[in-house]
Amino acid sequence: MQILRNRTQNNFTIISNEILRNRELSLKDRGLLCTLIGLPDSWKFSVKGLASIIIDGKDSIRTSLIKLEKLGYVNRYKERELIPFLTSTHRRVDYDKLKENLCEEEMEYVKKMVNLIVFCLAKKDTDHPVKIAGKYLGPEAIQHLLRYKYNELFAVAKNMYSANIPVNKPDSYYLTALDNQLRINNPAEYAAMESQEQ
Repeated sequence: MQILRNRTQNNFTIISNEILRNRELSLKDRGLLCTLIGLPDSWKFSVKGLASIIIDGKDSIRTSLIKLEKLGYVNRYKERELIPFLTSTHRRVDYDKLKENLCEEEMEYVKKMVNLIVFCLAKKDTDHPVKIAGKYLGPEAIQHLLRYKYNELFAVAKNMYSANIPVNKPDSYYLTALDNQLRINNPAEYAAMESQEQ
């Protein structure tokens, strides 16, 4: 299960006002979403795990998760389904080379980008479209992700780390940064690609 989430800072969690003002969310749905956002990245998300820290039963949690997924706040998937996409993405962006040439902190940005790419590719041919920053990504936009390789991920990770930008920026921020870097690295290819997509 992957959550579209905000950054936790020390013992506090920043929650978007959009969540608090969305009239389609019940108090229970908001409470569950705020709980999900506040959990650490290393936490293994599952209905059973949530039931161990929330007083509501599994059925209640499952109902809220379905509602949150329908509204685009939560994306659920089986980890084993992502393995082929993860393997091919690691190979395509030369993940091992990135690990050799970037420090541990810079690799946190790379992990975020790889996870984003893998998740989008895994959802490409399903009935559950990818929603980022309130917009659904069409098949062309997702296919576009295949153009990002070692040079783009390396430069974005370096730039974000040197500018002290938090790792947990929204997915849309990473996609914009990768796109800008692709335009810088390969202007001719980028121009050709834009003309094909129009």
